[in-house]
Amino acid sequence: MSLGQLAWAHLSYAEELKDDMAVIDWSKNLERLEDVRAFQVALNSKVVAQGGNIKYIPAKPAPGVSFLYPSDWSFQSTSNQGPLSSLQFTAVFHSWPGPFFWGVFASLLCGGTGMILVFLSPSASASAAPRTDILYGPADRPSNPAPVSSFQDHPFPSNPWKGSQSCLFIDKTYVIRQVSPEVAGLLLKKAEELQDGHLLDLAPDAILLQAFENGVEAKILKPFPGHPHISATLKPDSNGYWLILEGANQV
Repeated sequence: MSLGQLAWAHLSYAEELKDDMAVIDWSKNLERLEDVRAFQVALNSKVVAQGGNIKYIPAKPAPGVSFLYPSDWSFQSTSNQGPLSSLQFTAVFHSWPGPFFWGVFASLLCGGTGMILVFLSPSASASAAPRTDILYGPADRPSNPAPVSSFQDHPFPSNPWKGSQSCLFIDKTYVIRQVSPEVAGLLLKKAEELQDGHLLDLAPDAILLQAFENGVEAKILKPFPGHPHISATLKPDSNGYWLILEGANQV
């Protein structure tokens, strides 16, 4: 799921609830994300919410996800709220370096590697620098993660990973379904404020959203820029995702 699809799902969820405050909060949170250049929501062709630099929005955006040279993406989706009502969401996201520059970089890398192989050593090989902000560990991933049986009967299976109790359970639509009191304390919120809320309400970093999209176990050092002292471990589950948080003072 792309960032545009995630934002659209959250907006649709707020519209279904007929919650104007939820739409306002959604707009403010989306505007705070660094990757968002601009967005606009129109009801029956009348603009009801927008943010960022509207000049970035194409005059005739294509439905779905489209690449904008050199390193932007546009997203547009429309839903019919009734026979005489139509809701349209358009957004532009920045994704440096983007496909074009990645292609240039890959071409230069391949050409440089070829020169090394020809003139220096047939055994030479290029290696990519490891990422330090998001760490994937194949050896640490559970081969068959145990499914969560029933949230009502077992809201938190007994210490599912390393005895941690600072857990959020997030379903596949990115709605927060389970909250531990320890997590609420780390995020400086009440558990009932987080319960059944949306991940986007917490203004997550793009790296965390990318980890959700990849669907693999990941370690993220600063998942929520508003709480830089928190790190997180994402663990996929058959029903969604476990997000285990750790504060700077935790072991």
